[in-house]
Amino acid sequence: RVWRAMKASDSQECRNCHNFSVMDTAGQGRFAGRIHATAAKDGKACIDCHKGISHTLPQTPKQEDENPIAYDRDLAHEINQTCAPCHGRSGQGTPDGIYPRLAGLDPDYLTRQLEHFKAKTRINIPMLPYATERELPRDDITTIVAHLSQQDLPTKLASTDDAKPFDALSRLQESKAVLNIPLYPGDAARGRRFYARECASCHGRDGFGDRERTIPQLAGQHSLYLKRQIADFAGAKRIHDSAEDTEIFKSFSETEIDNMLAYLSTLDD
Repeated sequence: RVWRAMKASDSQECRNCHNFSVMDTAGQGRFAGRIHATAAKDGKACIDCHKGISHTLPQTPKQEDENPIAYDRDLAHEINQTCAPCHGRSGQGTPDGIYPRLAGLDPDYLTRQLEHFKAKTRINIPMLPYATERELPRDDITTIVAHLSQQDLPTKLASTDDAKPFDALSRLQESKAVLNIPLYPGDAARGRRFYARECASCHGRDGFGDRERTIPQLAGQHSLYLKRQIADFAGAKRIHDSAEDTEIFKSFSETEIDNMLAYLSTLDD
């Protein structure tokens, strides 16, 4: 009832603070400007998009899910034998930017990307042999996504216990599960400002994404993978939220991108 009343008043409650001069798209980030301009052209009120997501508390790092998805762990480990040679046994990906980190990502986001691969609405050559109904039926997607989304990768090695014998093999295995993104060359302070203007409204102030809107986290993802995705968005090899965003990605300078990646590379420290 509240939302209907606000919509009928053209979201007057919102506009009491967010007035038209504040909402001038010329002064907004490029993505926000595109989204608001499209909404205005379509005759939408503020509440059509912002219902339920306005005035949220400051973002905090994602917490452990109190009710994690139950899944067949034996089956998940069997399926993961196909994924691990590229993405790593724990879903940690590779720092060269070829294979992304999958561990700890939103299960709905992972599911959507796998479905896109299967439908070939997102083309990725290495995934073609695996993203088929025969190789990856829906039940298997549910299982492997539950498994990967619950992988919690440490960002540094735990301290050794001097009272116990040192086990070099165990220590080596522990080190392989650690994922800490190296600092990317660039001006992180400028990158933080650029990110806040262009990306934070969707991907979150601290880069943890938005699970309610199936928006992925960027914090803890490999810098070169992110850079490759930005290039794919700019080249229309991959579609962002809208096909119109291709031109926005093209407008980003190399320096702006590098500065943003420098900032993002600090978020998992």
